[in-house]
Amino acid sequence: MCLSFCSKLTLMSFFRSYVLVFLLVAVANFAPSSNAAEFAFVDDGTVLFSLSEEKLLQEYPLVSIVSEPENNLVHNLILNLDDNWDLTGLFRRSVENQDYFTYEDLMIKNIVLARNSGRDAILLSAKKGFDRALGGNLDLSYLYNGATKNYHHLNLKLERLGATAWGIFTDDHRPIHSLTIKPRYFLGMLIGVEVQIN
Repeated sequence: MCLSFCSKLTLMSFFRSYVLVFLLVAVANFAPSSNAAEFAFVDDGTVLFSLSEEKLLQEYPLVSIVSEPENNLVHNLILNLDDNWDLTGLFRRSVENQDYFTYEDLMIKNIVLARNSGRDAILLSAKKGFDRALGGNLDLSYLYNGATKNYHHLNLKLERLGATAWGIFTDDHRPIHSLTIKPRYFLGMLIGVEVQIN
């Protein structure tokens, strides 16, 4: 009787140890190394190259993003519009740096807005049917758990509001005034983020 109970107890202890080791290895794989950057919005210098090729016409502030992992640094998403107020590109700008993405970038790929420990942490892409004159649906993906490579998604709607205005909305057409990036920690290490709509 004791042998059976003791072997079950030993097996349970082994299983708990195995699970703990698995979690520690998973978190260690995601944890930043000594020479890896902390969570940060992307600044790869493309703004200098892109703006030399594309005429800067007019900027239209769209939404601000408060980044708690960056000590509440505020990033602004700003539309670049042509003479007809049609979308030609998108700025991501803070007091520290800026990046620029063309309309074509938005249409053909996930544009990386932020990275954490070398992984894409926040991505934005246009969905099928998106139009430079009218807008459409956008997908905002964010790394919820880097240990499991789990991304969550927000469906956003960029809409033309008359001849000279644009707005960004939730799926149920609530206006989005700002977004907050909130860090997610496990055992004291940043493993992902959440995006809060304000």
